[in-house]
Amino acid sequence: MNELLTQADEARGGIARRQELTERRATLVSGGDLFSVKGLPQEPAPREMSVRLHEEHASVTPFGAPDQRTDFTPGRVSIKKLDGRVVAVRENPRTSFSGHTLQSPWDPLDRAYFNGYALWTYLMDFSFGPDHLLRRHDHHVDVAGGFAAAQYVHDFVEADGIVLPTRRRAYRRDADDRPLVHQVMVSIDLSDVRFR
Repeated sequence: MNELLTQADEARGGIARRQELTERRATLVSGGDLFSVKGLPQEPAPREMSVRLHEEHASVTPFGAPDQRTDFTPGRVSIKKLDGRVVAVRENPRTSFSGHTLQSPWDPLDRAYFNGYALWTYLMDFSFGPDHLLRRHDHHVDVAGGFAAAQYVHDFVEADGIVLPTRRRAYRRDADDRPLVHQVMVSIDLSDVRFR
């Protein structure tokens, strides 16, 4: 197992290089049926995503208005004006999803939480191809009733010595773990990826 992890790590740019970096930024375009089901359809306009690499923290700008952004950590999610003023905040945001099903509507803070934890988690990779790069990530979307998802990634690029996918498509999985490809639950396209 350690050999596989080492090979996967090296294929992505190596641990030494990632330890030198602190933040990843990219232009994000997302969509999919999940957001409509939750009552918050996603506009196709590009947004700026930033995630810290050594702590669970993420942000998306703009969010809800041109002068707003999200601020996600596992214990707190907020929507802020670009000058730092808090528009809305939720402590212990994970608890707000108790009892949710796939059809349960989300409020903007629920959506901000999903964006933060999903985008940060997408950096932590799982199923690899023969080139040791991530190809599929199976998981359960706990904040949407726990439905089984199969996420496929492709179109890899190198940014500042780190190799990562720029396209993600998440589908619901059937009882045999096959993706239901007729319904894209979440789509994410990244461009202009850079690290600091």
